[in-house]
Amino acid sequence: MPQTSTNLQALLTSLRDAEKDSMLVLDQITLGATSAAALLDLFAQQLAITSFTLEDVQLPPSVTGTEFTLSGGHADVTLDVRFTEIGGEIAIEALFRAPAIAALRKALPALPADFFTAIKGSGGTARVSVPGLTGSLALTSARYGVAGRVTPSSGLVTTSAAPRVDGQASPPDGAKGLLVEVPTATSGARVAPLAGSWTLRDLGWLMPGLALLAPFQGILPVDRLGLRGFELSLYPDAPNLSSISLDVADATDPSQPLWTAAGKKVKLTDVIVTVDLMISADGALSVPGTGSVQGNFLLGSLILNAQIPCPPTAVWSLTAYPDLSLKSLGEIAKLLPDGSSFHELLPADLAGLGDFAFTYLRIAVDVSTFSLIEFTIALTSTAPWKLVPDVSS
Repeated sequence: MPQTSTNLQALLTSLRDAEKDSMLVLDQITLGATSAAALLDLFAQQLAITSFTLEDVQLPPSVTGTEFTLSGGHADVTLDVRFTEIGGEIAIEALFRAPAIAALRKALPALPADFFTAIKGSGGTARVSVPGLTGSLALTSARYGVAGRVTPSSGLVTTSAAPRVDGQASPPDGAKGLLVEVPTATSGARVAPLAGSWTLRDLGWLMPGLALLAPFQGILPVDRLGLRGFELSLYPDAPNLSSISLDVADATDPSQPLWTAAGKKVKLTDVIVTVDLMISADGALSVPGTGSVQGNFLLGSLILNAQIPCPPTAVWSLTAYPDLSLKSLGEIAKLLPDGSSFHELLPADLAGLGDFAFTYLRIAVDVSTFSLIEFTIALTSTAPWKLVPDVSS
């Protein structure tokens, strides 16, 4: 579990101090001196407002990890704001939602006249046009929204706001929740499930005629994959940037690794497949055959995040800087096909040292045999290693 963010804990404390009788005014007084001051930039630059007042405010009792969510509402509009610390900077997602577009326009009167042009609502059903998808999507039980984002990068902050609609789509296996964000001049389209239960068959209904997993036949067992979630990102003005990310697992037993190597001592779990997409001039989607597989490599008790490009080469390599503590070199020996001989390869007395810091790792796996062909590590230890016997340190 990631370490709790002290920046977010300080922000949460400031918000709690500003809350009065379950009401909270998000303005310069409340946010100006906090790590979330950039939310005011989003208000000013994208929504042309200086503040927003929340009633029935919901805040967590404390911060656990690197994010928390503030929720509340005003009249018919709800607002959920998620704060996430990434590399010491605070990213913000602010989602305004309402049962009708008119309520959003009343709360945010400076929205452009054509902001919701791509979304047509009637009688609780919304139809939305998405670049690259055939026809328009019909969503029942629709709720409309404005999705705002604050994205920091090395001190530079960018803001964006996009029209959004949530509702129930109608794939062949039954109604499923779906959200759609419409592309703007500064952001692409985004399509994702509201919750789980979407299947690869449902995804085939949403994106017909595309063999999304075909390029990954040599990397993953595509015939036994199950879908846990997805996010489709489409950029009609920059067609090479479009992609879909699939959260996949073993369809029968999601706890099982999707592949193993070195006698099951190297395992791949928690897999996200990113499939690159192309949008043609006439709006048709195609799969160019490139992408990546991201997941956690389990090496014994060690967990390392890595990314494998697609198409794969004959040898996969993984380089990581884990910064982990090891009690002894025996933990490394367990990872090798013939770990029992590991100590015999080490200089005298080194095998018996303890208190190691594991700082560098490189492994290489032959794809054709799933055999380990390279295992390189860098370690440091605070324990003394006596190079010359009978000499005091």
